[in-house]
Amino acid sequence: MIGDQLVVEHFLNASNAAAFGLLLIVLLVCRQQQDISGRLLIASCVSFASYFFTQLYPITPFFMQLPLGLANGCLAASYLQNRKYIDTTKTVILIATITLILAFSPESWTPYVIALTMSGIALTILTKQCRSEYHWAPALFLLTVGLSGLHADLIIFHLIAYLLLSLSLSAVALYALNRKLYVQANSDPLSQLPNRRCLNEHAAALAARGQSYYLILFTLNGIKQINDTYGFAAGDSAIWIASRKMLSTVGIEDFLGRNFAKEFVIVTEREEEELSELIKTLEENIRSIESIDKHNVSMGIHCGLVFNEAAKDSFSQCLQSASAALQFAVSEQLSHTFINDAILESVNRRNDLEQGLRQAITDKTLQVHFQPKYDCKQPDHIVGAEALARWQYRGENISPFEFIKLAEECKLIADLDRVIMEKSWLLGKRMQEKGIPIKIAANFSPTSLLNGVSLQHMVQDIISENNLDPKLIEIEITESYLAHGEDIKNQLQVLRGMGISIAMDDFGTGFSNLGQLEDLPLDTLKIDKIFVDKLLENPTVTEFIVDLAQKLQLQLVAEGVEETQQLQWLSQHSCQMIQGYLLSRPLPEEEFVALLEQSAKRPTVFKLAK
Repeated sequence: MIGDQLVVEHFLNASNAAAFGLLLIVLLVCRQQQDISGRLLIASCVSFASYFFTQLYPITPFFMQLPLGLANGCLAASYLQNRKYIDTTKTVILIATITLILAFSPESWTPYVIALTMSGIALTILTKQCRSEYHWAPALFLLTVGLSGLHADLIIFHLIAYLLLSLSLSAVALYALNRKLYVQANSDPLSQLPNRRCLNEHAAALAARGQSYYLILFTLNGIKQINDTYGFAAGDSAIWIASRKMLSTVGIEDFLGRNFAKEFVIVTEREEEELSELIKTLEENIRSIESIDKHNVSMGIHCGLVFNEAAKDSFSQCLQSASAALQFAVSEQLSHTFINDAILESVNRRNDLEQGLRQAITDKTLQVHFQPKYDCKQPDHIVGAEALARWQYRGENISPFEFIKLAEECKLIADLDRVIMEKSWLLGKRMQEKGIPIKIAANFSPTSLLNGVSLQHMVQDIISENNLDPKLIEIEITESYLAHGEDIKNQLQVLRGMGISIAMDDFGTGFSNLGQLEDLPLDTLKIDKIFVDKLLENPTVTEFIVDLAQKLQLQLVAEGVEETQQLQWLSQHSCQMIQGYLLSRPLPEEEFVALLEQSAKRPTVFKLAK
């Protein structure tokens, strides 16, 4: 009899150990599941299988409690590990230890060990401060399961408690999944701020109760430079850090979100007089970011503001108006500006001009005017011309200053330069075919270099595509090219080696480094109109430029000559060429061609500039 009892006890201990071993395997399998729903399914199936097995082969009530209780423990441990509150390896060690204790301990210890285990897990859930509405659910039922195992008569209550636990954890899994999907749909993955959809919902909630609010749309300056210089990972880090700074700035009455890319939105119920202080603090906090991933950075903001009284306008309309205000603030380099009718009209005009300019460049409908260059010694001799871009849009002559600035801002300037170069040099080819060779100069904007455009490749493509004579081509650059160092110098040397002339335009206005100027492959210096205007009163600078050109063996062209006395002074001081309203304004192509053809009838009119 005693021997049989020992066999039963050893069988029970072996069964307990097997059950724990099975649960250990279950936990390891659960660990491979990426979501809590998969873990719940595996652990629940094993637990219910254990329960029905014990119903078919009843040995002792506690044998049933063992897999049930520890399956719940496995569920809870998996739940905690999925949220990174505990480490799975530590959990495996803990269950293995409990397995050994139960395997080699008297049967009477089993319910107490289970109760202690379940209570410990329940307290772990509570003390780990799972920040959600449901953190108490698994803890409560785990505690009930553990305590119900202290007496065999409570076995039915144990099963009910287990079922309630399974239901509660299933509800938790469903809630967690729904919450995860909601967060993914309504938050920005990089900054973890509400996205535009969530901002729209918040604005709709304000509109539902007729609440007035201000919408602040602001952009982070410096992100593009960080991306270009240090890579997109550094740019992402900058946005993340900046978003933390934003969160530390806004108050309870502000709703902060990310619109897209480097644009952010604040929907606030503050009073107008508080907004300037908010923007000032926000700007200071953003400017305080001086290092990203050990790289020195410089960041700032521009803001566009709009007031939505009684939430009469939709969020989309407010965002559009704020975008117009922001666009104006950026173009005028303002910290912030409120939308008004004048700004809205200005921005709408700019956007309309941008679309028109894109189309004009694509269709090559931009006009080219030509200002003749004359021999300073013989003012009736045309020796060249400068090509100047002109644009007529919807019957209005758009100022070159306006549309060239617009082209630079919209990164259209390289395409614009190419159109003007091609049109002007093709005219030179046609005149050469008529026996009237004329060298035509075209400008290339330094902004194109900043956008990664190669002057050398552009010019070479135009020459090869149109079979042009390089000797009839001149390229005008400005002093800002000097900032690009060896790269632009090498490009200019290649072009000059092809026979193309290189002229330095607006010389003296950009504080040139004379050492760099000496190394540039130049043929011509152009005296800016600023110095020509002062020529008769204070010729000091012009005299210096003349002397410098002679020492560097460069030709001189004086721009903006409008008085006979200016022409006389330049002629006496060895200036080779002049251009200006004294002799001719910039002419449309038809008038310029007519002037050339008329002048060609006179002998020795054309003296091609070297």
